[in-house]
Amino acid sequence: MNIALNLVEDIDKVLEKGDAVIVMGAENQKQLVMCCPQCGKRSGSAGNHVYDEATRSYSPSIVHNKDLGGCGWHGYLKNGRFVNA
Repeated sequence: MNIALNLVEDIDKVLEKGDAVIVMGAENQKQLVMCCPQCGKRSGSAGNHVYDEATRSYSPSIVHNKDLGGCGWHGYLKNGRFVNA
């Protein structure tokens, strides 16, 4: 998988695989609400994820948790691209 990140400014426009909006998380860390690059379902991030605007990367890795209704995809956002783990 190699899908480009598409940052949008409105959470209601997070509709397609790779779409995401920056939200402020705990301790003013930038996080993402995104459409899963595999299944396209919208999901939020866990409290320990941080989005780095300079590198367009997100860490740690992303898991679209099946226990929470996700598809199980596991991967990374690196240099503005969603890639498999």
